Amino acid sequence: MTSALPPLRDRLIRWANQNSGSDNLAGLAAMLGLLEADFAALPGVKTERVPCANTAAQALRVRYRPEAPHQVLLSGHFDTVYSADNPFQRCELVDDRTLRGPGVTDMKGGLVVMLAALQSYLASTPPPTLGFEVLLTPDEETGSFGSATLFAEAAKRHRLGLVFEPARPNGNLVQSRKGTGNFVATTRGRAGHAGKSPSDARNAIAALAEFLVGAHRIPAEMPGVLLNIGLIRGGSEATNVVPDFAQALLDVRITRTVE
Repeated sequence: MTSALPPLRDRLIRWANQNSGSDNLAGLAAMLGLLEADFAALPGVKTERVPCANTAAQALRVRYRPEAPHQVLLSGHFDTVYSADNPFQRCELVDDRTLRGPGVTDMKGGLVVMLAALQSYLASTPPPTLGFEVLLTPDEETGSFGSATLFAEAAKRHRLGLVFEPARPNGNLVQSRKGTGNFVATTRGRAGHAGKSPSDARNAIAALAEFLVGAHRIPAEMPGVLLNIGLIRGGSEATNVVPDFAQALLDVRITRTVE
């Protein structure tokens, strides 16, 4: 196993040194090309670039024996939180066991592990009854809004799914994760001049704020539910105008289906 580490490390450095921030379309396209070339080298697979909704970035699908009765989905993402102008752009070998770089942990390292596992699996004469699909997406760090439908469709075709996100700091594998959903709360009011006709206006921001205060209490009232108010927008710099529109983005996570 030790002899296999240098090529895995070199691949990780090559991938991580390619910026693929979620907002860097050119970088995402370049990263997609690297992944496609490396995964296409697996024997017997077919690769496909797949469009995502609401973005020009594409996902990568790799399939092996799609006609086999038992199918496994292997998933991951190749975007990172580091934009093209972020100063953190290159890998650094800290010591013989530690590599620091953009996306090394989340989650290009996981993609390296995935590819290495598939190489070993395909070299072991796998049974003809088992096939797999790899789905790698470009928008996980921004909520997977464009690729969510791809996962929903892929899930219907598979008996088992494996996600190659990082393990816990102590090395333990994550066996399950909370369910998650992204929600948009929108309020619409009636614009008006704050001084001339306040009684005729309806403040959308005030209405949204009232809703968000209540939403913020949900985790305390429903243990196991997590809710984060991540973004609020509305109004304008003209503070003498009562805003007629406000919107908030919320991240909600649950531990039980009933929630």
